[in-house]
Amino acid sequence: MKIFKPTNCKGQVMVTVVIVLVVLVILTGLAIDSGRAYSVKAKLNAALDASGIAAARAIADGDDEARAAALTFFNSNYPREYMESQPEFCPPNGVPTIITDSSSGDTAITVWATADMPTMFMRVIGQDTVSVSANTTATRRAVDLAFVVDNTGSIGSDGPDVKDRSIDFVRAFHPNFDRLALIKYAYGAEVPVPIRTDSRGFPLSTVETEISNFTFNGYTNCAEGFWHSKNQLEAVDSPSSIRVIVFFTDGAPNTISSYFEFDNNDPRRGSIRSGDIDPDSYWSWNNRNTAGLYRPDRISQGIYVYNYGTSIPAHLLGLPDFYNAHTADLDSSPSIYQEDPDDPDYHKFHVVTGDASGLFDDMIPGTRLVEQCPEEDGEYRCSATELHDRINNASRNILEAMAKEARQQGIYVYTLGLGYLLTQGRGPNDEPGEAILLRMANDIDADIRFADEPEGFYCHAQTTNDLGPCYNRIIEEIIRLTI
Repeated sequence: MKIFKPTNCKGQVMVTVVIVLVVLVILTGLAIDSGRAYSVKAKLNAALDASGIAAARAIADGDDEARAAALTFFNSNYPREYMESQPEFCPPNGVPTIITDSSSGDTAITVWATADMPTMFMRVIGQDTVSVSANTTATRRAVDLAFVVDNTGSIGSDGPDVKDRSIDFVRAFHPNFDRLALIKYAYGAEVPVPIRTDSRGFPLSTVETEISNFTFNGYTNCAEGFWHSKNQLEAVDSPSSIRVIVFFTDGAPNTISSYFEFDNNDPRRGSIRSGDIDPDSYWSWNNRNTAGLYRPDRISQGIYVYNYGTSIPAHLLGLPDFYNAHTADLDSSPSIYQEDPDDPDYHKFHVVTGDASGLFDDMIPGTRLVEQCPEEDGEYRCSATELHDRINNASRNILEAMAKEARQQGIYVYTLGLGYLLTQGRGPNDEPGEAILLRMANDIDADIRFADEPEGFYCHAQTTNDLGPCYNRIIEEIIRLTI
């Protein structure tokens, strides 16, 4: 019988252990260096995201400014010698790619970077560095913007600041691919710079000149200004995916425009204003009056439609059922006042709301009561007080209804109010003007909101020092929508 003696394997085990240890060190080193490379790539991605967004925000100032912003934000967000890496921004020449679609106006900004990271353990296999790369594209979508600015007399000495901050605001948008319409309102409304309907861009220098030429006079026909803003956006052939109305005022609405009938058998289109009464003031409350008939296509008045002044209640034959200031096919020749009952444009926005008990199915929540003038000998006649309260309430109703229709079309509404009076109760219902501005914007703090409509916001500037921050907040939000 053969007997096998144990063999001494210590040498073989040692060799195996050494080999295993070497492999473990290499694998551990690969894991560590790979983890460090992954961390570098994550940091590159974060820095490039910030870089691309910064460029998109700065593109309104030109391509060079956008590229400079991209580099600045990349350097600010990528720590110096992170993991001992050496980054290179947009090699080989350091210039991001900026491409604008001529039809949509959308601008794509592509940024990229590489970084060589020294290895710690992979050097044992001859690899001293690891190259990491990343890229990202930020798209700045074009904006169609209607900018509506209060030109009423109450602006007063704040006029120069209103002009300067308005110019700063429009400069935040790119004159080559954003569209912009400028609207001003007081007794009526004008469009000194209409939107380009079949091409992109806007004439920045013209807009600046028109703003510089603003004069401030007259009452607050907000609805007329807002109607033009919505009409400008609706006129565009190929609208941008982002449509915005920015509406500025220093007071609550108190004027409406429509076709009105008079005792001279000559219906005319014009504006009737009411006073801004303070219900807490006995004198104000007991001196409610209206005046007209002003031209609705002029912010100030040199030529009146009818210069009835405060005697207009003695000549006016009731109120129109609906806002109809822009229905072109109304026949206003003497003794004739015709509406097509099948034309929906006649019946968008109510002037007369009846008893507000469901007479009109499409009335929005919060609608203020506006009854027809009392009938007298077959004619509708209002006293000065009765007409004042109806005009004031109608001016608020119509403005809110127009803003709601704009939001239903996907248009974002941002409102900006100046001065302490907006926080004070005014009008027949002792209602502060900012309550209307909150509703118009569908602001989260509005008492009545619509969850299925775009959410904007209202910004209150207590003084002109707050105008700049308010406009900047609106700019930031609009830019956020575009990226």
